[in-house]
Amino acid sequence: MGHRGAFLLFLAVLDILYGYSLLTDQIPVALAYPFLSEMTWGIIWITVGAACFLGAFVKKRDRVAFALASILKTAWALRYMWLWHEGNLRAWIAIVVWLAFAATVLVIASWPEPVIVIYPRLPTRQGEHGGDN
Repeated sequence: MGHRGAFLLFLAVLDILYGYSLLTDQIPVALAYPFLSEMTWGIIWITVGAACFLGAFVKKRDRVAFALASILKTAWALRYMWLWHEGNLRAWIAIVVWLAFAATVLVIASWPEPVIVIYPRLPTRQGEHGGDN
């Protein structure tokens, strides 16, 4: 597993735990979830977390996990935009944080894994001491 996979594992833990918190915590009415229920959001977060977990180990499919993670964090920022529109004046802070997090996911998704080249050791000719003059 490389750096991309390690970051996907981080996202998996974050998303699964965040989703679990949505399923178990009671949120005040002032933080209502527009369009989807709290339970639906929790299931979405956990599903994306599972996709990130799988993507960490399947290199050719990690793009899907990165895309889902970025889309979810953008959707969560849009949720706060709704709350800001509805009068929660401090929601803009969450908008900035979640959009920055979504952008971070996209930037890391664009990084290739480093290529490690191992050159074979060339045999030395008999009589040569390999530079021990």
